[in-house]
Amino acid sequence: MAKLKLDIPVKKGDRLELDVETLASSGDGLCRHEGYTLFTPGGLPGDKVVGKVVKTTPRFGVVKVFKVLEFSKDRIEPPCPVFFNCGGCKFQDLAYEKQLQFKIQIVKDSLKRIAHIEPPENIEIIAADSQYQYRNKGSFAVQGNTGRNHRGGLAIPLPQQRQFRGAGKHRKTSYRILCRRLS
Repeated sequence: MAKLKLDIPVKKGDRLELDVETLASSGDGLCRHEGYTLFTPGGLPGDKVVGKVVKTTPRFGVVKVFKVLEFSKDRIEPPCPVFFNCGGCKFQDLAYEKQLQFKIQIVKDSLKRIAHIEPPENIEIIAADSQYQYRNKGSFAVQGNTGRNHRGGLAIPLPQQRQFRGAGKHRKTSYRILCRRLS
């Protein structure tokens, strides 16, 4: 059986002006161009952006945003000073009420698409008492010049002081973690 030739309306390197329609389950903004789905990391519903197509597949593409023409009315100033350079948090720039609505929508979409169950009309969400500083777990992607130890496991050098603050910096491009030591 021959493969179908798909007509993808964009190609890598194209510059487009897009309206972010909604959020994908990954947290990336979701746009459409001539019916083709494009993900915009960092985009929020209501943003109007100019970006460059950096990846295309038969089903979707990815756009790197290099200019925001109009910000979403739901966009807020993130409290973390390294939010835009970090990769640890997704929605500090989205109003908390909209974050909760997004999470409800993820549950509804998953029930419908994956479980083939019609979701209830009203799903109640219990908001956190505090929007920040309530988590007790951190997950970090680490990559760098690490060698293998004699048992075959990865040998990751640790600083002498092993206690870190929660406010670190995770560089998106290098996956190196820069943390401040506790005083």
